[in-house]
Amino acid sequence: MKLYRNAIILVIVLGLLVGGYVILKNSDSGSTSAPSTSTTDTTTKITVLQTNSDTISEIAVANKNGKFTFTKKGSSWNYAEAAKDFKFNTAMGDIYAESLSNIQAESIIEKNASNLAQYGLDKPVTVSIKTNSGVINVVEIGNMTPTKEGYYLKLKNSNMVYSVDPAISDYVILKPDDIRDTALFTSNSSDVVSISLQKKGEDSFTAKKSDDNTWNMISPVVGGIDSSNMSSILDGITGTAIVNFIDNKDIDLDSFGLKVPEYTLVVQTVKEKITLLIGFEDRQNALIFARLGDSNKIFTVDANNFTFLDKPMKELMQSLVYLQNITDVTNITLEMDGKTTNSSVNSDPNSKEDSFTLNGKSANAMDSDDSYIFKQYYQALIGVKFDDVSTKPKPAGKPEITITYTRKAGLGNVKLEYIPMDKDYYYVLKNGKDMNVVVLKKQFSDKGGIRDELNILKKSIK
Repeated sequence: MKLYRNAIILVIVLGLLVGGYVILKNSDSGSTSAPSTSTTDTTTKITVLQTNSDTISEIAVANKNGKFTFTKKGSSWNYAEAAKDFKFNTAMGDIYAESLSNIQAESIIEKNASNLAQYGLDKPVTVSIKTNSGVINVVEIGNMTPTKEGYYLKLKNSNMVYSVDPAISDYVILKPDDIRDTALFTSNSSDVVSISLQKKGEDSFTAKKSDDNTWNMISPVVGGIDSSNMSSILDGITGTAIVNFIDNKDIDLDSFGLKVPEYTLVVQTVKEKITLLIGFEDRQNALIFARLGDSNKIFTVDANNFTFLDKPMKELMQSLVYLQNITDVTNITLEMDGKTTNSSVNSDPNSKEDSFTLNGKSANAMDSDDSYIFKQYYQALIGVKFDDVSTKPKPAGKPEITITYTRKAGLGNVKLEYIPMDKDYYYVLKNGKDMNVVVLKKQFSDKGGIRDELNILKKSIK
C-alpha cells in the first residue's frame, strides 16, 4: 500500500498525539474515567482517550470545511463522500485509527470548566470515534492557547479541559484534498501495455508492448523503441503523483490550457486505462496543469516526469533500421551497385562452430582477433541507422539497394528496399511498406559500412 505525500505528513503530525513511540492498546472500551499519566523519557503525558485501534470502525471529523466520515468494512477503509473526480487514499483510515487510539495531553487546564467559550470549546471541531461494539467517544478541539504552545481539548460530556500539542491543528482542519489519493496510477511501470500521445489533437505516437516485453512504435512510424528511453518514460508516468489540487469551481478550463488540452496521454495497463489531459506549464515551479479525461478537477504534476512530451520521435526509437538476430537467418541477398550477392548462414548460439558462404564459396575466414569476418559484414548489414523520421513524403521509384533476409521456418522473410529521396537520403520500405524514416546514403560507403565490409569479406575468400 502506498503512502503518499499527504499521508506521510499526516503520520508525522499525528504521531505527536500518541505520547511517545509505544502505543498502548487496551480492550474495546469507551472509558473516559479520571485521567492517568505516563512517562516516556522525561516527558509526562496525560492519557485523554485510549482505544484498541483494531476495534475502531468509524471516524468522523466535523469542522468548518465540512464533515468527513471514514468507515471500515473488513480490513478496508472507505470514504462515503468521495466524489467521482478523485480517489480516496485508503491508507488514511489506518493512519487515523492508529493515531486516535491513544490521545494524550500536555496538561490539564481546568478540571471542571464553566466557561467553555473562553477556550473556543462552545463551537468546537469534533472527532467522533466509534468502535465495533458501538461505543462512541467524541473529542472536541477549541482554540490555540495564548502562548501558541498547544490547543484546548476536551471529551464530549466532560468539562475537563486539556492542552494538547499544537500539531493537532494539522489534523482537525482537515480539507477534502487531504484525503485524496495523490497517485494517478495503481500500477507499476511493468504493467503498462500501451501508450498513446496526441499533441494539440494530432497523433504524436502510439507504442505497444509485445509478448516478449519489448516495446515498438506502431504509429505514425513502425519500429523498435530504445529500451532505456522507454523505461524512463514509463517510470515517470506511473510514478507521477498529484502535487496539489486547484480549486476550479469558478475557473475556466481555458485559463489552464485544459479545455482544449495541449496534450492527451492515454496509458493502458493490465489493470486500468488512464486518460491524462495536459495543459499549460508553470515553469517557475516546474509544474504542469492537468486533469483526468473523465473529470474537470484540475491538479498539478511534476513537469520533470513529462520531459518526453516534446522529445523528437527519432530520440525515442531504436536508431537501427532493422535489427535481426543472425541465429534466425538462413540466407541473405544483397542487391547493390548492379550486382547481387548471395550468402548462406548457419549460426548456432549453442556452438562455437558457425559456417557461412558468399556466392557459393566458403566464407569462414577469421580476422586477427579470431572473429568471423562474415559476422563483421553482417553487422554492417544490420547496422544501418535512420537519420530522421519523415511521415509526409512518400517513396517512389526503384530501389538502389535491396537486402532480403531469409529466415527460419515460421518466422517469415524480411525485405528492405532503399529508394532515393534526393542526392543525400534514402527512403526505406520494409516488406513493401514505408517505414517513414530516411537514411543517409553515405553510411553505405563509410568505413565499416556495407560496401567496405563486403570488400574485406571478398578479399578473405581464397
